[in-house]
Amino acid sequence: MNLLKNRKGLAQALTLLLSILLIAAQLTVFYLFFLNNYINPSKFAVKEIPQGIDDSQFLINFLRTPVGDKTFSDMIVSSYANNNYNELKGKISNFIILYYEENHFWELKIGAKSVDNFVIIQPIIRDKIYESSVDLPLYSKEAVEIVFSIYE
Repeated sequence: MNLLKNRKGLAQALTLLLSILLIAAQLTVFYLFFLNNYINPSKFAVKEIPQGIDDSQFLINFLRTPVGDKTFSDMIVSSYANNNYNELKGKISNFIILYYEENHFWELKIGAKSVDNFVIIQPIIRDKIYESSVDLPLYSKEAVEIVFSIYE
């Protein structure tokens, strides 16, 4: 009987020791694979973004920007179809002020038509901050080229 009790105690001790070793191994694996990335994160940085990609991406994002229940691309197509650019001029000026935190001269060429925020005549402009173009589909299933320029 005494021998049977010793075997049960030995089995419990071995089970406890094996459980502790298994938990320690699981914690070690968890640390090595998961926590190590948080403690020592990978160090990387974007070295260079080609200017052409950045300009095109800005214009595409600008065209997708919501303005009320429309987007800028919807407003441009609607203004072009109705030949009324007043609301569009105001919304683009507000966008430029919000984006750059100051007012800049800008020009949007829609086909042969030009919409801008120049006061009376085009000022002597020092430098273009941005210029990009894209073809924008119209209601008539044609496309018109738009060129968006922002000046210093």
